[in-house]
Amino acid sequence: MLATGDSRGVGRLDEATENKMKHVRMLGLLAAMSLSLPVGCKSDDDPVIAPSNDLGMGGARGSGGVSSVGGTTTASDAGDPTTDADAAALDAVPDIIGTYTDEWGMTHQVTKSAWIMAPSIFHITTVNNAKEFLIASNDSSNAYNRDKWSRFDWTRDTQGNLYYCQTAYDAATEQQAEATPRADDSDPGTKGCGSFHWTKLTPSAQDGGA
Repeated sequence: MLATGDSRGVGRLDEATENKMKHVRMLGLLAAMSLSLPVGCKSDDDPVIAPSNDLGMGGARGSGGVSSVGGTTTASDAGDPTTDADAAALDAVPDIIGTYTDEWGMTHQVTKSAWIMAPSIFHITTVNNAKEFLIASNDSSNAYNRDKWSRFDWTRDTQGNLYYCQTAYDAATEQQAEATPRADDSDPGTKGCGSFHWTKLTPSAQDGGA
């Protein structure tokens, strides 16, 4: 039992209490310091993560094909070889409309709808002025190859003279006639139309030589 009048005991108690209080103050200080430190601070070396613009499969930046935003080209029509220029050409009338006489004295009349070499008639179904050819069905009254299909190619030489070659005359279908390779037009006056040269067409006087 500790006597209350013992000054040495009181001194030891005060010293212990003071040390304990110092320890408590130190813990409080450390806690306060920890609260003052920044949490989750990004250093200069931290990587920057950009937001994703991927809209998923088939989106504007996805991995699923061609964008179709605003009616532009889509995957379904990207492989279509027909251009606007081709479509316009197929709807046109022949650039060579007129009446002509060939080298053997036969008259050719080219209209919007037919190529006429009397008495034979060829009804025009397809025209491509850019590639200088037309497709026509042989009239059922023609003497030869009636109800077949023909392809007529035309060209001009360096002097501007007009020539033609009937590259197909008995094709079974319109598609076969159109698929017939174009005649060699490198020198139409001497060769290129099968085993012969192309046929020269001279405008008739009634067309004013045009």
